[in-house]
Amino acid sequence: MRRKNSYTEFGLWIKIKLIERNMTQEELGKHVGLKRTVVYDVMIGRNNKPENKEKIYKFLQKEA
Repeated sequence: MRRKNSYTEFGLWIKIKLIERNMTQEELGKHVGLKRTVVYDVMIGRNNKPENKEKIYKFLQKEA
C-alpha cells in the first residue's frame, strides 16, 4: 500500500533514525509517551506541537 502523505524533513530524519535502531513508530511512541498516530502526524507535518517534536528529538539524539 502506498503512503498518501509525504514526510517532512524532520519526518525523514525520524524515519532514518528508526531504521538505524530497528524500531517502529509504535515503539518510539511508547518511549516518549505519545501514541503511534501522534508520531506519524509529527512525521508528516500534521502535528507541529513543539513539545511533541522536542520529546522525539531528545530521545532519538541519544546514542543507540
